[in-house]
Amino acid sequence: VGWAMFGSADVRKRGGRDIYSQPFGEFVAYDEDKSRRSSRKRVVVVFASIVVGLLVCALVFYRMSSDTDAERGEKPVYTRLRDTEVEAPQQKTSSARESESTENTIGNAVVEEREFRDLIQWLKTHGAVWENVVVGSTPGMGRGLIATADIPEGEQIMVIGDDLWLTVKTEHTDIANVMRHIEEKNLFQEAAMRLAILLMYERKNPASFFKPYIAALPDPTTPVWFTEKEFDELQSPLIVEWSISQRDHTIAQFEEIQTVLGAAFPKLFHKNAFTLKEWQWAISTVYQRSFSVDIQGEGVWVMVPWMDFCNHDGSIENSYYHEEYGWRFLASNEWKTGEQVLINYGSAKSNVDFFLFYGFVARNNELDTVEITLELHDDDPNFEQKHILIDELGLKTSCHVGPSGAIPRSFENAASVMLMESSEFPDKLNWQDKTYDGKALETIRSKVTEKLSSFPTTIHDDERILSRPGTHTLHTAVAYRLSFKRTMLQIVTSLDAKLALENRGTHATVVESTEESDEDAFSLFSIQVPIHVTNQTYLCGVVMLLK
Repeated sequence: VGWAMFGSADVRKRGGRDIYSQPFGEFVAYDEDKSRRSSRKRVVVVFASIVVGLLVCALVFYRMSSDTDAERGEKPVYTRLRDTEVEAPQQKTSSARESESTENTIGNAVVEEREFRDLIQWLKTHGAVWENVVVGSTPGMGRGLIATADIPEGEQIMVIGDDLWLTVKTEHTDIANVMRHIEEKNLFQEAAMRLAILLMYERKNPASFFKPYIAALPDPTTPVWFTEKEFDELQSPLIVEWSISQRDHTIAQFEEIQTVLGAAFPKLFHKNAFTLKEWQWAISTVYQRSFSVDIQGEGVWVMVPWMDFCNHDGSIENSYYHEEYGWRFLASNEWKTGEQVLINYGSAKSNVDFFLFYGFVARNNELDTVEITLELHDDDPNFEQKHILIDELGLKTSCHVGPSGAIPRSFENAASVMLMESSEFPDKLNWQDKTYDGKALETIRSKVTEKLSSFPTTIHDDERILSRPGTHTLHTAVAYRLSFKRTMLQIVTSLDAKLALENRGTHATVVESTEESDEDAFSLFSIQVPIHVTNQTYLCGVVMLLK
Protein backbone atom coordinates (compact mmCIF):
# COMPACT_ATOMS: atom_id res chain seq x y z
CA VAL A 1 0.00 0.00 0.00
CA GLY A 2 2.85 2.39 0.88
CA TRP A 3 4.61 1.72 -2.40
CA ALA A 4 1.37 2.28 -4.34
CA MET A 5 0.75 5.60 -2.59
CA PHE A 6 4.25 7.08 -2.65
CA GLY A 7 6.89 4.78 -4.03
CA SER A 8 5.63 4.90 -7.59
CA ALA A 9 5.50 8.68 -7.82
CA ASP A 10 6.76 10.04 -11.14
CA VAL A 11 8.36 13.51 -10.82
CA ARG A 12 8.34 15.77 -13.82
CA LYS A 13 8.43 19.47 -14.50
CA ARG A 14 5.45 21.53 -15.45
CA GLY A 15 5.89 25.27 -15.69
CA GLY A 16 8.92 25.25 -13.36
CA ARG A 17 7.17 23.26 -10.68
CA ASP A 18 7.56 19.61 -9.63
CA ILE A 19 4.53 17.55 -10.56
CA TYR A 20 4.13 14.19 -8.76
CA SER A 21 2.03 11.72 -10.72
CA GLN A 22 0.66 8.85 -8.67
CA PRO A 23 -1.87 6.08 -9.23
CA PHE A 24 -4.53 7.98 -7.29
CA GLY A 25 -3.98 11.46 -8.81
CA GLU A 26 -1.45 14.27 -8.93
CA PHE A 27 -0.26 16.87 -6.47
CA VAL A 28 2.07 19.81 -7.09
CA ALA A 29 5.14 20.63 -4.98
CA TYR A 30 5.26 24.44 -5.07
CA ASP A 31 8.68 24.67 -3.50
CA GLU A 32 11.78 22.59 -2.88
CA ASP A 33 11.28 22.28 0.91
CA LYS A 34 7.85 20.81 0.40
CA SER A 35 9.33 18.39 -2.10
CA ARG A 36 11.94 17.18 0.43
CA ARG A 37 9.28 16.79 3.11
CA SER A 38 7.27 14.66 0.72
CA SER A 39 10.29 12.45 0.04
CA ARG A 40 10.84 11.87 3.77
CA LYS A 41 7.18 11.04 4.19
CA ARG A 42 7.46 8.44 1.44
CA VAL A 43 10.41 6.79 3.17
CA VAL A 44 8.56 6.68 6.49
CA VAL A 45 5.45 5.15 4.92
CA VAL A 46 7.44 2.48 3.02
CA PHE A 47 9.31 1.53 6.23
CA ALA A 48 6.04 1.31 8.18
CA SER A 49 4.55 -0.85 5.46
CA ILE A 50 7.44 -3.31 5.70
CA VAL A 51 7.01 -3.58 9.49
CA VAL A 52 3.27 -4.18 9.16
CA GLY A 53 3.92 -6.83 6.48
CA LEU A 54 6.30 -8.70 8.75
CA LEU A 55 3.77 -8.65 11.57
CA VAL A 56 1.08 -10.03 9.23
CA CYS A 57 3.41 -12.85 8.11
CA ALA A 58 4.16 -13.75 11.74
CA LEU A 59 0.43 -13.90 12.54
CA VAL A 60 -0.30 -16.14 9.53
CA PHE A 61 2.53 -18.50 10.50
CA TYR A 62 1.16 -18.73 14.04
CA ARG A 63 -2.35 -19.55 12.82
CA MET A 64 -1.02 -22.22 10.48
CA SER A 65 0.83 -23.85 13.37
CA SER A 66 -2.38 -23.92 15.43
CA ASP A 67 -4.30 -25.53 12.55
CA THR A 68 -1.65 -28.21 12.25
CA ASP A 69 -2.12 -29.08 15.93
CA ALA A 70 -5.86 -29.36 15.38
CA GLU A 71 -5.35 -31.71 12.43
CA ARG A 72 -3.24 -33.96 14.64
CA GLY A 73 -6.08 -34.06 17.16
CA GLU A 74 -4.26 -31.70 19.55
CA LYS A 75 -5.61 -28.45 20.94
CA PRO A 76 -3.55 -25.27 20.68
CA VAL A 77 -1.65 -24.41 23.86
CA TYR A 78 -3.95 -21.59 24.87
CA THR A 79 -7.03 -23.75 24.36
CA ARG A 80 -5.57 -26.62 26.40
CA LEU A 81 -4.76 -24.24 29.25
CA ARG A 82 -8.22 -22.74 29.15
CA ASP A 83 -9.92 -26.15 29.10
CA THR A 84 -7.76 -27.36 31.97
CA GLU A 85 -8.88 -24.47 34.12
CA VAL A 86 -12.56 -24.72 33.28
CA GLU A 87 -13.35 -28.43 32.78
CA ALA A 88 -13.35 -30.83 35.68
CA PRO A 89 -11.32 -34.02 35.15
CA GLN A 90 -13.42 -37.01 34.03
CA GLN A 91 -12.85 -40.66 34.78
CA LYS A 92 -12.56 -42.62 31.54
CA THR A 93 -13.92 -46.14 31.19
CA SER A 94 -11.66 -48.92 29.95
CA SER A 95 -13.54 -49.01 26.65
CA ALA A 96 -12.96 -45.28 26.18
CA ARG A 97 -9.25 -45.70 26.87
CA GLU A 98 -9.12 -48.56 24.39
CA SER A 99 -10.86 -46.45 21.75
CA GLU A 100 -8.39 -43.62 22.26
CA SER A 101 -5.40 -45.93 22.11
CA THR A 102 -6.66 -47.80 19.05
CA GLU A 103 -4.84 -47.07 15.80
CA ASN A 104 -6.68 -46.57 12.51
CA THR A 105 -6.20 -50.26 11.70
CA ILE A 106 -6.34 -53.44 13.77
CA GLY A 107 -4.92 -56.28 11.74
CA ASN A 108 -6.87 -56.25 8.46
CA ALA A 109 -9.69 -54.18 9.98
CA VAL A 110 -10.08 -50.44 9.44
CA VAL A 111 -11.47 -48.60 12.48
CA GLU A 112 -14.38 -46.25 11.72
CA GLU A 113 -15.44 -44.99 15.15
CA ARG A 114 -14.98 -41.30 14.28
CA GLU A 115 -18.08 -41.52 12.11
CA PHE A 116 -20.15 -42.59 15.12
CA ARG A 117 -19.05 -40.19 17.83
CA ASP A 118 -22.57 -38.91 18.47
CA LEU A 119 -23.94 -42.45 18.73
CA ILE A 120 -21.16 -43.55 21.10
CA GLN A 121 -21.66 -40.50 23.32
CA TRP A 122 -25.43 -41.07 23.40
CA LEU A 123 -25.03 -44.74 24.34
CA LYS A 124 -22.52 -44.06 27.12
CA THR A 125 -24.58 -41.19 28.49
CA HIS A 126 -27.49 -43.59 28.96
CA GLY A 127 -25.51 -46.36 30.59
CA ALA A 128 -24.47 -48.68 27.73
CA VAL A 129 -21.27 -50.61 28.45
CA TRP A 130 -19.00 -52.56 26.09
CA GLU A 131 -15.49 -53.97 26.23
CA ASN A 132 -12.81 -54.75 23.64
CA VAL A 133 -14.84 -53.90 20.52
CA VAL A 134 -14.89 -51.00 18.07
CA VAL A 135 -16.73 -50.28 14.83
CA GLY A 136 -14.69 -51.10 11.75
CA SER A 137 -14.58 -52.84 8.38
CA THR A 138 -12.81 -55.97 7.21
CA PRO A 139 -12.24 -57.18 3.63
CA GLY A 140 -15.11 -59.26 2.31
CA MET A 141 -17.41 -58.60 5.29
CA GLY A 142 -17.89 -54.85 5.36
CA ARG A 143 -18.68 -52.90 8.52
CA GLY A 144 -19.09 -54.67 11.84
CA LEU A 145 -17.80 -54.90 15.41
CA ILE A 146 -14.04 -55.54 15.56
CA ALA A 147 -12.27 -57.17 18.51
CA THR A 148 -9.54 -54.87 19.86
CA ALA A 149 -8.12 -57.70 22.00
CA ASP A 150 -8.46 -61.48 22.23
CA ILE A 151 -11.93 -62.27 23.61
CA PRO A 152 -12.40 -65.71 25.21
CA GLU A 153 -15.66 -67.59 24.72
CA GLY A 154 -18.30 -66.67 27.28
CA GLU A 155 -16.83 -63.27 28.17
CA GLN A 156 -19.26 -60.36 28.42
CA ILE A 157 -18.93 -58.00 25.49
CA MET A 158 -21.72 -55.47 26.00
CA VAL A 159 -24.80 -54.55 28.02
CA ILE A 160 -27.42 -52.32 26.38
CA GLY A 161 -30.21 -51.08 28.65
CA ASP A 162 -33.90 -51.50 27.80
CA ASP A 163 -34.44 -47.76 27.49
CA LEU A 164 -32.05 -47.68 24.50
CA TRP A 165 -33.98 -50.29 22.54
CA LEU A 166 -36.21 -49.12 19.74
CA THR A 167 -39.45 -51.05 20.22
CA VAL A 168 -43.16 -50.40 19.90
CA LYS A 169 -43.39 -50.48 23.69
CA THR A 170 -40.90 -47.64 24.21
CA GLU A 171 -42.04 -44.60 26.15
CA HIS A 172 -39.36 -42.38 24.55
CA THR A 173 -41.67 -41.28 21.73
CA ASP A 174 -44.36 -38.72 21.01
CA ILE A 175 -46.58 -41.36 19.41
CA ALA A 176 -46.82 -43.85 22.28
CA ASN A 177 -50.60 -43.41 22.03
CA VAL A 178 -50.47 -44.40 18.35
CA MET A 179 -48.51 -47.56 19.20
CA ARG A 180 -51.03 -48.45 21.93
CA HIS A 181 -53.90 -47.83 19.52
CA ILE A 182 -52.32 -50.18 16.96
CA GLU A 183 -51.90 -52.89 19.61
CA GLU A 184 -55.37 -52.50 21.10
CA LYS A 185 -57.07 -52.57 17.69
CA ASN A 186 -54.73 -55.35 16.54
CA LEU A 187 -53.81 -53.41 13.44
CA PHE A 188 -51.05 -54.43 11.02
CA GLN A 189 -50.51 -58.10 11.80
CA GLU A 190 -46.89 -58.03 10.66
CA ALA A 191 -44.76 -57.14 13.71
CA ALA A 192 -42.00 -55.61 11.56
CA MET A 193 -44.54 -53.23 10.07
CA ARG A 194 -45.50 -51.86 13.50
CA LEU A 195 -41.88 -51.20 14.41
CA ALA A 196 -41.24 -49.58 11.02
CA ILE A 197 -44.08 -47.10 11.62
CA LEU A 198 -42.35 -45.97 14.81
CA LEU A 199 -38.95 -45.78 13.09
CA MET A 200 -40.36 -43.76 10.19
CA TYR A 201 -41.88 -41.22 12.57
CA GLU A 202 -38.81 -40.96 14.81
CA ARG A 203 -36.57 -40.38 11.80
CA LYS A 204 -38.48 -37.20 10.90
CA ASN A 205 -38.79 -36.02 14.50
CA PRO A 206 -35.97 -33.48 15.15
CA ALA A 207 -36.38 -33.90 18.92
CA SER A 208 -36.37 -37.71 18.86
CA PHE A 209 -34.68 -39.44 21.79
CA PHE A 210 -33.26 -41.92 19.25
CA LYS A 211 -31.89 -39.27 16.89
CA PRO A 212 -28.16 -40.20 17.35
CA TYR A 213 -28.96 -43.85 16.70
CA ILE A 214 -31.17 -43.27 13.66
CA ALA A 215 -28.64 -40.85 12.16
CA ALA A 216 -26.02 -43.63 12.30
CA LEU A 217 -28.17 -46.20 10.48
CA PRO A 218 -26.88 -47.02 6.97
CA ASP A 219 -29.03 -46.99 3.87
CA PRO A 220 -30.77 -50.34 3.24
CA THR A 221 -29.36 -52.63 0.54
CA THR A 222 -32.29 -54.97 -0.08
CA PRO A 223 -33.52 -55.62 -3.66
CA VAL A 224 -36.36 -53.17 -3.03
CA TRP A 225 -33.76 -50.49 -3.87
CA PHE A 226 -32.32 -52.18 -6.96
CA THR A 227 -32.35 -50.29 -10.24
CA GLU A 228 -33.49 -51.94 -13.46
CA LYS A 229 -29.85 -52.43 -14.47
CA GLU A 230 -29.08 -54.13 -11.16
CA PHE A 231 -32.10 -56.40 -11.60
CA ASP A 232 -30.70 -57.42 -14.99
CA GLU A 233 -27.43 -58.39 -13.27
CA LEU A 234 -29.28 -61.12 -11.36
CA GLN A 235 -29.80 -63.02 -14.62
CA SER A 236 -32.80 -64.74 -13.05
CA PRO A 237 -36.39 -63.85 -13.96
CA LEU A 238 -37.65 -65.71 -10.89
CA ILE A 239 -35.68 -63.75 -8.27
CA VAL A 240 -36.46 -60.52 -10.13
CA GLU A 241 -40.13 -61.44 -9.90
CA TRP A 242 -39.80 -62.07 -6.15
CA SER A 243 -37.93 -58.79 -5.65
CA ILE A 244 -40.54 -56.79 -7.54
CA SER A 245 -43.25 -58.58 -5.56
CA GLN A 246 -41.51 -57.53 -2.35
CA ARG A 247 -41.38 -53.93 -3.57
CA ASP A 248 -45.08 -54.04 -4.47
CA HIS A 249 -45.78 -55.37 -0.97
CA THR A 250 -44.11 -52.31 0.60
CA ILE A 251 -46.29 -50.08 -1.58
CA ALA A 252 -49.42 -51.88 -0.37
CA GLN A 253 -48.24 -51.50 3.24
CA PHE A 254 -47.76 -47.76 2.76
CA GLU A 255 -51.24 -47.33 1.31
CA GLU A 256 -52.72 -49.28 4.24
CA ILE A 257 -50.93 -47.01 6.73
CA GLN A 258 -52.22 -43.89 5.00
CA THR A 259 -55.77 -45.26 5.05
CA VAL A 260 -55.91 -46.70 8.58
CA LEU A 261 -53.73 -44.28 10.56
CA GLY A 262 -54.72 -41.33 8.40
CA ALA A 263 -58.31 -41.78 9.55
CA ALA A 264 -57.44 -42.32 13.23
CA PHE A 265 -54.65 -39.70 13.50
CA PRO A 266 -55.13 -37.23 10.61
CA LYS A 267 -52.70 -34.66 12.00
CA LEU A 268 -49.81 -37.12 12.29
CA PHE A 269 -50.45 -39.43 9.36
CA HIS A 270 -52.17 -37.34 6.74
CA LYS A 271 -51.56 -38.11 3.09
CA ASN A 272 -48.50 -35.88 2.73
CA ALA A 273 -46.93 -36.58 6.14
CA PHE A 274 -44.62 -39.31 4.83
CA THR A 275 -43.44 -40.43 1.42
CA LEU A 276 -43.27 -43.93 -0.02
CA LYS A 277 -39.46 -43.74 -0.05
CA GLU A 278 -39.44 -42.93 3.68
CA TRP A 279 -41.63 -45.94 4.36
CA GLN A 280 -39.49 -48.24 2.21
CA TRP A 281 -36.39 -47.04 4.07
CA ALA A 282 -38.04 -47.75 7.43
CA ILE A 283 -39.42 -51.21 6.64
CA SER A 284 -36.19 -52.30 4.90
CA THR A 285 -34.14 -51.11 7.89
CA VAL A 286 -36.35 -53.04 10.31
CA TYR A 287 -36.03 -56.20 8.21
CA GLN A 288 -32.25 -55.83 8.16
CA ARG A 289 -31.49 -54.79 11.73
CA SER A 290 -34.22 -55.95 14.12
CA PHE A 291 -34.41 -58.96 16.45
CA SER A 292 -37.36 -60.97 17.68
CA VAL A 293 -36.94 -61.57 21.43
CA ASP A 294 -39.03 -63.31 24.03
CA ILE A 295 -39.85 -60.99 26.93
CA GLN A 296 -42.07 -62.49 29.62
CA GLY A 297 -43.51 -65.00 27.17
CA GLU A 298 -44.27 -62.40 24.52
CA GLY A 299 -42.40 -62.10 21.23
CA VAL A 300 -41.23 -58.51 20.69
CA TRP A 301 -39.39 -57.03 17.72
CA VAL A 302 -36.58 -54.73 18.82
CA MET A 303 -33.70 -52.77 17.36
CA VAL A 304 -30.67 -52.80 19.68
CA PRO A 305 -28.09 -50.05 19.03
CA TRP A 306 -24.43 -51.09 18.85
CA MET A 307 -25.29 -54.78 18.91
CA ASP A 308 -26.85 -54.47 15.46
CA PHE A 309 -23.41 -53.71 14.02
CA CYS A 310 -22.66 -57.45 14.32
CA ASN A 311 -22.65 -59.41 11.07
CA HIS A 312 -23.98 -62.93 10.49
CA ASP A 313 -22.42 -66.37 10.77
CA GLY A 314 -24.82 -69.30 10.56
CA SER A 315 -22.38 -71.75 12.16
CA ILE A 316 -22.36 -70.22 15.64
CA GLU A 317 -24.83 -70.26 18.52
CA ASN A 318 -25.89 -66.91 19.93
CA SER A 319 -25.05 -66.00 23.51
CA TYR A 320 -27.17 -62.96 24.27
CA TYR A 321 -29.84 -62.71 26.89
CA HIS A 322 -32.49 -60.30 28.04
CA GLU A 323 -32.13 -59.67 31.75
CA GLU A 324 -33.72 -57.25 34.16
CA TYR A 325 -31.29 -54.43 33.38
CA GLY A 326 -31.11 -54.91 29.60
CA TRP A 327 -29.60 -56.89 26.81
CA ARG A 328 -26.45 -58.81 27.84
CA PHE A 329 -24.25 -60.06 25.03
CA LEU A 330 -21.58 -62.73 25.64
CA ALA A 331 -18.90 -63.96 23.23
CA SER A 332 -20.33 -67.06 21.55
CA ASN A 333 -16.92 -67.97 20.15
CA GLU A 334 -13.31 -67.14 20.86
CA TRP A 335 -12.49 -64.00 18.88
CA LYS A 336 -8.94 -62.98 18.01
CA THR A 337 -7.74 -59.37 17.80
CA GLY A 338 -8.85 -57.82 14.52
CA GLU A 339 -11.62 -60.37 13.86
CA GLN A 340 -15.27 -59.42 13.52
CA VAL A 341 -17.53 -60.37 16.43
CA LEU A 342 -20.43 -62.24 14.80
CA ILE A 343 -23.91 -63.43 15.71
CA ASN A 344 -26.37 -65.79 14.05
CA TYR A 345 -29.33 -64.08 12.36
CA GLY A 346 -31.17 -67.41 12.21
CA SER A 347 -30.13 -70.93 11.21
CA ALA A 348 -33.56 -71.68 9.76
CA LYS A 349 -33.38 -68.83 7.24
CA SER A 350 -32.81 -69.67 3.61
CA ASN A 351 -30.52 -67.66 1.43
CA VAL A 352 -33.54 -66.30 -0.39
CA ASP A 353 -34.62 -64.77 2.94
CA PHE A 354 -31.17 -63.27 3.48
CA PHE A 355 -31.12 -61.78 0.00
CA LEU A 356 -34.65 -60.37 -0.06
CA PHE A 357 -34.84 -59.11 3.52
CA TYR A 358 -31.22 -58.51 4.58
CA GLY A 359 -29.59 -57.57 1.28
CA PHE A 360 -26.49 -59.75 1.49
CA VAL A 361 -25.20 -63.14 0.42
CA ALA A 362 -24.85 -65.62 3.29
CA ARG A 363 -21.86 -67.93 3.35
CA ASN A 364 -21.74 -71.53 4.56
CA ASN A 365 -25.52 -71.83 4.62
CA GLU A 366 -26.66 -75.45 4.47
CA LEU A 367 -30.11 -74.28 3.40
CA ASP A 368 -28.69 -72.85 0.17
CA THR A 369 -30.62 -74.76 -2.49
CA VAL A 370 -31.66 -74.78 -6.11
CA GLU A 371 -35.28 -75.77 -6.68
CA ILE A 372 -35.83 -77.78 -9.84
CA THR A 373 -39.37 -78.55 -11.05
CA LEU A 374 -40.30 -80.93 -13.86
CA GLU A 375 -43.37 -80.38 -16.02
CA LEU A 376 -44.86 -83.06 -18.26
CA HIS A 377 -45.69 -81.89 -21.78
CA ASP A 378 -49.42 -81.48 -22.43
CA ASP A 379 -49.20 -83.26 -25.79
CA ASP A 380 -47.88 -86.48 -24.23
CA PRO A 381 -50.38 -89.22 -25.17
CA ASN A 382 -49.94 -90.78 -21.72
CA PHE A 383 -50.19 -87.47 -19.86
CA GLU A 384 -52.99 -88.51 -17.46
CA GLN A 385 -51.68 -92.04 -16.83
CA LYS A 386 -48.22 -90.76 -15.97
CA HIS A 387 -49.60 -88.19 -13.53
CA ILE A 388 -51.72 -90.88 -11.86
CA LEU A 389 -48.70 -93.19 -11.54
CA ILE A 390 -46.53 -90.42 -10.11
CA ASP A 391 -49.20 -89.64 -7.51
CA GLU A 392 -49.75 -93.30 -6.59
CA LEU A 393 -46.03 -93.91 -6.15
CA GLY A 394 -45.61 -90.71 -4.11
CA LEU A 395 -42.89 -89.39 -6.42
CA LYS A 396 -41.72 -85.77 -6.40
CA THR A 397 -41.73 -83.64 -9.54
CA SER A 398 -39.75 -80.90 -7.77
CA CYS A 399 -36.76 -81.00 -5.48
CA HIS A 400 -34.38 -78.74 -3.60
CA VAL A 401 -30.76 -79.45 -4.40
CA GLY A 402 -28.09 -78.22 -1.99
CA PRO A 403 -24.42 -77.36 -2.49
CA SER A 404 -23.55 -81.07 -2.78
CA GLY A 405 -25.54 -81.32 -6.02
CA ALA A 406 -27.22 -84.59 -4.98
CA ILE A 407 -30.64 -85.09 -6.57
CA PRO A 408 -33.18 -87.17 -4.55
CA ARG A 409 -34.04 -90.64 -5.85
CA SER A 410 -37.76 -89.80 -5.87
CA PHE A 411 -37.14 -86.95 -8.31
CA GLU A 412 -35.11 -89.21 -10.62
CA ASN A 413 -37.88 -91.81 -10.57
CA ALA A 414 -40.45 -89.15 -11.49
CA ALA A 415 -38.29 -88.27 -14.50
CA SER A 416 -38.20 -91.96 -15.46
CA VAL A 417 -42.01 -92.12 -15.43
CA MET A 418 -42.23 -89.02 -17.60
CA LEU A 419 -39.95 -90.62 -20.21
CA MET A 420 -41.78 -93.97 -20.37
CA GLU A 421 -43.77 -95.32 -23.25
CA SER A 422 -47.11 -97.02 -22.56
CA SER A 423 -45.56 -100.49 -22.83
CA GLU A 424 -42.95 -99.62 -20.24
CA PHE A 425 -45.32 -98.80 -17.40
CA PRO A 426 -43.98 -100.79 -14.44
CA ASP A 427 -45.78 -102.80 -11.83
CA LYS A 428 -46.39 -100.35 -9.00
CA LEU A 429 -45.39 -102.96 -6.41
CA ASN A 430 -42.00 -103.60 -8.01
CA TRP A 431 -41.11 -99.96 -8.57
CA GLN A 432 -39.06 -99.65 -5.39
CA ASP A 433 -36.60 -102.26 -6.69
CA LYS A 434 -35.91 -100.32 -9.87
CA THR A 435 -32.25 -99.42 -10.50
CA TYR A 436 -31.08 -96.02 -11.65
CA ASP A 437 -32.50 -95.09 -15.03
CA GLY A 438 -29.58 -93.87 -17.13
CA LYS A 439 -31.89 -92.31 -19.70
CA ALA A 440 -33.62 -90.20 -17.05
CA LEU A 441 -30.31 -89.10 -15.53
CA GLU A 442 -28.95 -88.15 -18.94
CA THR A 443 -32.07 -86.13 -19.72
CA ILE A 444 -32.00 -84.28 -16.37
CA ARG A 445 -28.31 -83.58 -16.89
CA SER A 446 -28.91 -82.28 -20.40
CA LYS A 447 -31.63 -79.90 -19.18
CA VAL A 448 -29.50 -78.61 -16.30
CA THR A 449 -26.51 -78.12 -18.60
CA GLU A 450 -28.70 -76.31 -21.09
CA LYS A 451 -29.83 -73.94 -18.36
CA LEU A 452 -26.26 -73.41 -17.17
CA SER A 453 -25.12 -72.53 -20.68
CA SER A 454 -27.94 -70.03 -21.21
CA PHE A 455 -26.43 -67.38 -18.94
CA PRO A 456 -24.83 -64.41 -20.70
CA THR A 457 -21.76 -64.61 -18.43
CA THR A 458 -19.64 -67.54 -17.30
CA ILE A 459 -18.49 -68.42 -13.81
CA HIS A 460 -15.07 -67.04 -14.67
CA ASP A 461 -16.64 -63.73 -15.83
CA ASP A 462 -18.55 -63.39 -12.55
CA GLU A 463 -15.49 -64.14 -10.43
CA ARG A 464 -13.58 -61.45 -12.32
CA ILE A 465 -16.35 -58.89 -11.67
CA LEU A 466 -16.31 -59.68 -7.94
CA SER A 467 -12.54 -59.23 -7.81
CA ARG A 468 -12.87 -55.63 -9.02
CA PRO A 469 -14.25 -52.63 -7.06
CA GLY A 470 -17.98 -52.11 -7.42
CA THR A 471 -21.16 -51.16 -5.59
CA HIS A 472 -22.60 -53.37 -2.88
CA THR A 473 -25.75 -54.04 -4.90
CA LEU A 474 -23.75 -55.01 -8.01
CA HIS A 475 -21.55 -57.43 -6.07
CA THR A 476 -24.59 -58.91 -4.31
CA ALA A 477 -26.39 -59.48 -7.62
CA VAL A 478 -23.31 -61.06 -9.20
CA ALA A 479 -22.68 -63.25 -6.14
CA TYR A 480 -26.30 -64.39 -6.30
CA ARG A 481 -26.09 -65.56 -9.91
CA LEU A 482 -22.59 -67.00 -9.39
CA SER A 483 -23.88 -69.18 -6.57
CA PHE A 484 -26.64 -70.48 -8.82
CA LYS A 485 -24.15 -71.43 -11.51
CA ARG A 486 -21.85 -73.18 -9.05
CA THR A 487 -24.71 -75.22 -7.61
CA MET A 488 -25.91 -76.15 -11.09
CA LEU A 489 -22.38 -77.18 -11.99
CA GLN A 490 -22.26 -79.38 -8.89
CA ILE A 491 -25.54 -81.01 -9.96
CA VAL A 492 -23.95 -81.91 -13.31
CA THR A 493 -20.90 -83.34 -11.52
CA SER A 494 -23.13 -85.41 -9.21
CA LEU A 495 -25.13 -86.79 -12.14
CA ASP A 496 -21.91 -87.65 -13.97
CA ALA A 497 -20.76 -89.65 -10.96
CA LYS A 498 -24.05 -91.62 -10.91
CA LEU A 499 -23.87 -92.28 -14.62
CA ALA A 500 -20.29 -93.45 -14.28
CA LEU A 501 -21.34 -95.98 -11.64
CA GLU A 502 -24.30 -97.10 -13.72
CA ASN A 503 -22.15 -97.66 -16.77
CA ARG A 504 -19.49 -99.38 -14.63
CA GLY A 505 -16.72 -97.69 -16.48
CA THR A 506 -15.20 -94.39 -17.45
CA HIS A 507 -17.68 -91.69 -18.33
CA ALA A 508 -16.46 -88.51 -20.05
CA THR A 509 -18.79 -85.55 -20.35
CA VAL A 510 -18.71 -81.90 -21.34
CA VAL A 511 -19.80 -79.72 -18.43
CA GLU A 512 -21.11 -76.65 -20.23
CA SER A 513 -22.28 -78.32 -23.43
CA THR A 514 -25.12 -76.62 -25.29
CA GLU A 515 -26.24 -79.85 -26.99
CA GLU A 516 -29.87 -80.66 -26.26
CA SER A 517 -31.12 -84.13 -25.34
CA ASP A 518 -33.09 -86.14 -27.86
CA GLU A 519 -35.60 -86.91 -25.13
CA ASP A 520 -38.01 -84.04 -24.66
CA ALA A 521 -40.80 -85.63 -22.66
CA PHE A 522 -40.52 -83.02 -19.93
CA SER A 523 -38.95 -79.62 -19.31
CA LEU A 524 -37.39 -77.79 -16.40
CA PHE A 525 -40.37 -75.74 -15.36
CA SER A 526 -38.46 -73.44 -12.98
CA ILE A 527 -35.09 -73.17 -11.30
CA GLN A 528 -34.81 -71.17 -8.10
CA VAL A 529 -31.65 -69.09 -7.85
CA PRO A 530 -29.53 -69.73 -4.73
CA ILE A 531 -27.38 -67.22 -2.91
CA HIS A 532 -24.68 -69.23 -1.15
CA VAL A 533 -21.15 -68.45 -2.40
CA THR A 534 -18.26 -70.90 -2.03
CA ASN A 535 -14.69 -71.08 -3.24
CA GLN A 536 -15.37 -74.18 -5.34
CA THR A 537 -13.09 -74.40 -8.37
CA TYR A 538 -14.71 -73.81 -11.75
CA LEU A 539 -14.65 -76.94 -13.93
CA CYS A 540 -14.41 -76.22 -17.65
CA GLY A 541 -14.21 -78.58 -20.62
CA VAL A 542 -14.15 -82.36 -20.15
CA VAL A 543 -14.67 -83.97 -16.72
CA MET A 544 -13.20 -87.51 -16.44
CA LEU A 545 -14.71 -89.72 -13.70
CA LEU A 546 -13.07 -93.13 -13.16
CA LYS A 547 -14.77 -96.29 -11.91
